[in-house]
Amino acid sequence: MKFIQTENSKCFFSADPHVGHKNICAGVTNWLKPEQWPVPYSEWRDNEARGKFCREHGLRDFPTIEVMNETIIERFNEKVGQDDNLFLLGDLAFGGVENIGKFMKRLVCKNVWYVTGNHDKNILFNRDGAQGHFKSCEPYKEIVVDEQFIVLCHYAMRVWNHSHKSSWMLYGHNHGKLEHTPWGKSMDVGVDTNDMYPYSFEDIKEIMDKREIMESGHHRE
Repeated sequence: MKFIQTENSKCFFSADPHVGHKNICAGVTNWLKPEQWPVPYSEWRDNEARGKFCREHGLRDFPTIEVMNETIIERFNEKVGQDDNLFLLGDLAFGGVENIGKFMKRLVCKNVWYVTGNHDKNILFNRDGAQGHFKSCEPYKEIVVDEQFIVLCHYAMRVWNHSHKSSWMLYGHNHGKLEHTPWGKSMDVGVDTNDMYPYSFEDIKEIMDKREIMESGHHRE
């Protein structure tokens, strides 16, 4: 599938909103016991130190689920317009199928192409018509944007189609934990790697232009 960007229609990429996920939200999580916090979350005034501690423990630095959800929606809508294309790579929402509809109805963008993740049973089984919120719903997708070949999957790949020919591999799932060892022209586009914002095609191109083509050992044609 090919997409040509215009002044009024750009391409954006993201993954892992985890809308409604209680335990990823620092202010209400059960992942850490009270004694594991140096200072109770609600009493912590050093924002930088608190943020660092949250990142180290895989938490998002928000006091409530509602604040987290609202921040994600606001930042998506700040970047992605109605006629743009948003490629969302899995793990949209927790807490029931109704949270999918609530999130999607708040999005300004009407062209959302979905790639399923490991927390997407409601979407996979199309409960309450959940797939109807998206232009497509697949576990894997290949697209071309402005002549750039791109592989989309929730999970990171070590080799992918045309990886030896400058194709990109965009993924989520890892919440930024693999970004210290990028593998060729691959990239985690999850919200946790970009302060809850989606990436534009241009954002990713600037990063990928600095990465080497991976030597995959692929047979010569």
